[in-house]
Amino acid sequence: QSEWARFPYSLQLAIIKNIDDILASGKKWRITSPKGTDVRGEIGAADSAVAQAYFLRGEDNTRASRNFPGGVHTPLMSLRAEGVIVVDHASVSGFVTTAEPVRIKLKDGKVTSISGGDEAGKIREELEKTDGFLDSWHAGTNPKTIVPYDRKVVPRAWWVYAHCSPMILHFHLGRSHAPVNVATFNHTLYVD
Repeated sequence: QSEWARFPYSLQLAIIKNIDDILASGKKWRITSPKGTDVRGEIGAADSAVAQAYFLRGEDNTRASRNFPGGVHTPLMSLRAEGVIVVDHASVSGFVTTAEPVRIKLKDGKVTSISGGDEAGKIREELEKTDGFLDSWHAGTNPKTIVPYDRKVVPRAWWVYAHCSPMILHFHLGRSHAPVNVATFNHTLYVD
């Protein structure tokens, strides 16, 4: 078994609960990354479109069965987000951002511009299918996450594993059950 599979699931659930408690009592957040992400906003209720679609509690498919052995904390609705997300990876038609950096600007919670070549065009095209607002975000919670795929060779399979790592923060763009997923790596998260 890998270190990931052996990581105590009860400890992972405790990590999730602590993060969820901090975010639930918080008012404002800010996320930065080494490549230039600097975005901030207010924390909304735990009823974002994405959270409702994938993180419903009290049903047969609960958090435990949907996320084992990986996992993420519950995404909370994001309100009035402003700033810039510099995309390290996007799960849009399976592509990986490898050319020039993709920069997504937000104002009053909505994407106002996307720049960065062909990859930016793919994100823009998918985002047009949504309302264009930042719905929510979350990070992974398993510090022993192992990704058995090369991001450049099998980007979708890489994403399934990698988004469980605390080194990746995953934004859901579009208040939809099918958001545009973009991530920043090695982020710093501030709450209040």
